[in-house]
Amino acid sequence: MRRRAFGSVGHEVQLRADEYRLLRDLVHERLGIWFGPESRLSLERRLRERLVANGLDGFADYHQFLKYSPLAAHEWDEAAELLTTNETYFFREDYQLRAFKNELLPMLAEKNPQRRRVRIWSAGCSTGEEPYTIGQWRADAASGRLKEAFACGTAAVISPIGKVCSASGDFEISGGVAGPVAMRLRKQLVDIQYGRAADTHNWIRKVL
Repeated sequence: MRRRAFGSVGHEVQLRADEYRLLRDLVHERLGIWFGPESRLSLERRLRERLVANGLDGFADYHQFLKYSPLAAHEWDEAAELLTTNETYFFREDYQLRAFKNELLPMLAEKNPQRRRVRIWSAGCSTGEEPYTIGQWRADAASGRLKEAFACGTAAVISPIGKVCSASGDFEISGGVAGPVAMRLRKQLVDIQYGRAADTHNWIRKVL
């Protein structure tokens, strides 16, 4: 493993295919993150600054550094920060949602006035789960941002939520009226349970 005493690694340093396979497999083993064959440039771009930080000549040296250096534990923390998406929150990137609502949906409605359903393929997305506090729930209901809410339990049925009761005070969602999405989902599930609709997902199991 070669380390530079002075200077820095230029932006021209590239991640060769053989180096990529070694780093990819090591990252997958350590962090559980898989990079496919199309992600070589992404891995190169994200980790290049760590060559500079550690005074290394190339990615082969970085692979050796991650495997054998006494400082590897700290370096894995740095690498994980660069290789993962570690931020999520409700309604992130609000400008994208506004563009979807105010520009894209009207355009689709004008183009296909007879079509009421939009099918969307969301590719390359990350997801995060987080608490939705009662305070945020109350504020969104009061502002009208929250249009409806429903609960789903182990009985596999949808229960619309019209009113929330808590020690800090009660509040209603959309005037206490069950929302159209909740009622449509409820009807679809109940129709499957009672045989009024086809069980295309094989959810129903007969118990003798």
